[in-house]
Amino acid sequence: MLHTCMGFLVVVTQARGYKLVVNHLPHEVSDIEPVLRLAERTAPDSFELRPTSYMLLLWLGVLSMVPFQLSRFDSGDSNTKPVSKRIFDVIKANLSAVSKANSASSFLSAHFITRPDIKDLYFDDFMLWLQLHIDT
Repeated sequence: MLHTCMGFLVVVTQARGYKLVVNHLPHEVSDIEPVLRLAERTAPDSFELRPTSYMLLLWLGVLSMVPFQLSRFDSGDSNTKPVSKRIFDVIKANLSAVSKANSASSFLSAHFITRPDIKDLYFDDFMLWLQLHIDT
């Protein structure tokens, strides 16, 4: 059901453009964790899940603009990764994908990396990672 809905959203996105569609995606703070969990479970190289991956990355891009510190969503448990690190890992996994997920991941990274609470944490690492992947 989820993949069918995401497939329909991709068709609307192709017809109207992603900038219009992302304005209508839910952007409640409570949506961050479930959308992130789904994005982590979709493999960037899976052909069947490409529409789902694309829409989830766009949705995460919208959610990354929420004006709350992402550290508020961390459980405080040392065994789990912080939400910001999980989003950063999703970005890196999908930026190197050869699909539309690449452009959605670019949208997400533009909004995520420029957040005031994220810039100091991941900007330098992100630039180094980009340089390594551009050089290869």
